[in-house]
Amino acid sequence: TRQALEPLHLDTASPFVPSAALWQQASLAKRSDPPTQPASQSVFNGTLFDYLSSTSLAGNAGIRVFGSLMLAFKDTLDNNDTATTVFAPRDAAFALFAVDEPALVVKYLDLKALKNLLAYHIVPDQEFNPQPGSASSSSTASVTLLATLASGHGSLVRTESNTATGVTRIGLGFGRGSFIVRTIVASNGVLHLIDRVLLEPMPFGETLRRTDIGTGFLKWAALAGLLDFCDRLDTPVTILAPVNDAMDTLVQTLFSSNQTTFTKGYLSTVIGFHFLPATLSAADIAGRAAQTPDRSIVLSTGVPTDNVTLTLKDLPQSQQQVSVQVAGNGNLTPARIVRTDLVFASGLIHFVSAVLFPSFKTQLRANEINSTVLPVL
Repeated sequence: TRQALEPLHLDTASPFVPSAALWQQASLAKRSDPPTQPASQSVFNGTLFDYLSSTSLAGNAGIRVFGSLMLAFKDTLDNNDTATTVFAPRDAAFALFAVDEPALVVKYLDLKALKNLLAYHIVPDQEFNPQPGSASSSSTASVTLLATLASGHGSLVRTESNTATGVTRIGLGFGRGSFIVRTIVASNGVLHLIDRVLLEPMPFGETLRRTDIGTGFLKWAALAGLLDFCDRLDTPVTILAPVNDAMDTLVQTLFSSNQTTFTKGYLSTVIGFHFLPATLSAADIAGRAAQTPDRSIVLSTGVPTDNVTLTLKDLPQSQQQVSVQVAGNGNLTPARIVRTDLVFASGLIHFVSAVLFPSFKTQLRANEINSTVLPVL
């Protein structure tokens, strides 16, 4: 159960205005490589709040800045009746954030926004403490989505643990993310020291702009007149976003065949077909499909007359992961989900290997052919 956040207590004007010493630490941290070994663990005989509010303990651990901001969350962090997970950025991480994300630093001068950012680092009612697998286990990543104290649809934080090395990355699913560098096991949960401040989930456009494979889908969503709609989504969704190569292939096919249907109405309908009106993780999809006789589920889309079919496919046991095929009513060959569980402000994005097509059972009305058709969610 999420608590109502209390007024924030700060002992500095902003945690992103560090000392000269922290600037130097941030410079070193920026050049540091991600860890290759699992984080060390120690046990603390007290609550999470006891540790974070101790100047000596938090100072020695290098999380004094984060600890000084935790009074607003005392009820959660001091509660021994339930387990809590905290991702605590080290002091240098706040200075590094100021270097990497100056526009966001301005946003977090507002205390309400800063409070929500801090809440995004706290996972109530769950103790997340991944352990390395055996030496013979696969090196594939195990992805877990955790619900945080932050408000809004984009309150999930994505964790990706290497099952062989035990190294865990925290973040949104793109970019470097943050890595767990040390873990303290307290009486009421776990405290993970991390080397970067976590970025909160961003709107659709900014999320895809920061990826290496989603900018093509973003470009065509903008051309279809859907970018503002996507950025302002106020309902949870899952988006099946074709990778850049798939969007390039679509454009080449349309122009080489002199398709006359390539209008704004047509394009926005195709884009809207990639929207599912619910938040579904890869684990949700695989779990639901595995329970059906044909290992398939049919889901509604942003085009009311058409559905997509997602089918769970087995891979060699050595790969220890799932493969999901996705078919639209108008697709001759199914696509594959190639990257999963990107977190954005309105839900999740999974990348697929090909563009999905509706069957256009209901023809576009005359006034829709050259106009944007919004997805129905």
